[in-house]
Amino acid sequence: MKNVILYGAGARAREGYNAVKAQGDIPLCFCDEDVLKQKSGCLGLPVLSLEQATTKYKDFLVYVTPLPPVKFDIISLLLDNGIGKENIINYEESVIKTSCRSLESNILIFDHEFHYCCGLGTLHNPPPNVRMTDNIKESVDRFLEYRRQLEDELKSNGGACAGCCEVKTGYFPKYYKIKSISFSPSYPCNLRCRYCDVVNETQKHLTSTVKQWLKDFKFDLLINELRHRNLLDENCTIELSAGEICINPRCDEILDAVKDFNVILFSNCTVYVDKISEICRQPHSFLLESLDAGTRETYAKIKGVDAWDKVIANVRHYADAGANIHLKYVVTNENVSNADLFGFVELCKEIKPQYVRLSCDIHSDFSNLPQTIIAFAIILGRVCIENGISVLVLDHFGKANDNFIKSQIFG
Repeated sequence: MKNVILYGAGARAREGYNAVKAQGDIPLCFCDEDVLKQKSGCLGLPVLSLEQATTKYKDFLVYVTPLPPVKFDIISLLLDNGIGKENIINYEESVIKTSCRSLESNILIFDHEFHYCCGLGTLHNPPPNVRMTDNIKESVDRFLEYRRQLEDELKSNGGACAGCCEVKTGYFPKYYKIKSISFSPSYPCNLRCRYCDVVNETQKHLTSTVKQWLKDFKFDLLINELRHRNLLDENCTIELSAGEICINPRCDEILDAVKDFNVILFSNCTVYVDKISEICRQPHSFLLESLDAGTRETYAKIKGVDAWDKVIANVRHYADAGANIHLKYVVTNENVSNADLFGFVELCKEIKPQYVRLSCDIHSDFSNLPQTIIAFAIILGRVCIENGISVLVLDHFGKANDNFIKSQIFG
């Protein structure tokens, strides 16, 4: 059991805190140079400057909470202040180059392609991708070769990523490791959510060949190949999203392949699966259900299927089984009634999700987002907090709206 200072009292503070606690270590304080954070504290711990922390504590390790490239700036600061790399729990060597966080650490497997998942919004370039083959080893070779090509192109400010706002020159990991894998097959799914482009657009164009490929794809062999090549970060997070995992014909194999990782498991909860409960009981894994309603009528309208009773029963079942649950509410013009608000909050009070995640349709015109959507997100966030329910406002409302909604909910 070691004493640990967490550097960074920002967006990833709780994740760092939980990681330290999961190792059986003792968080002493947070360290951050933001004076406002020093006044308010973080997660019940004081927030100190680096000078204050090193003066107060003599025997400690440091855990850096932000992601690269900020992480590397902090590591450099710690080293300059005499804190050796052996005392930085999550130390990583870095180099200065032109790249982006997604290219350095994220991949999305969508249908039969590897994508470098570049995030959301019209400011980003289309995610560069490479076609997979039926041979897993060959597919990984093609993926790595294309990544090398992208890196070479960035050195001369060219290629698929040229001009993207996410491309920056700064510190990046010296050794390539995948920190996040999103497995998002567009087929099969048993709901027809109105805002889902996977169901409304992608599935319309799926050929019988692609559908068969999705049924046959051995995700477990891909994970094993990436492991064999030492490409997976020790804290790699795997997202199982799009499609519907609980009705995927290879559900058991997929779940067995990811059970030793941190897992974010998207499910519409139309079917209860014991293995999902087992996985989502782990400290850094959780089930994410996008409920988007507080009444049966609204649920059926948005989801295209009247499965309210079945879904609510299964959500309760997962909660009773001890699964970590995040409930998502995608705010649209169709689910902003008082009945939906209070129906959703009552369910949250019962099952006690770790978080309620607020979003809107990511294809919205954010410059003209209806005030009803913004107002409802604010009210729902406030009511949740008043009832002891933690809230995350996802960066899906457009930057200006995101900041306004957060300021109105959190002050």
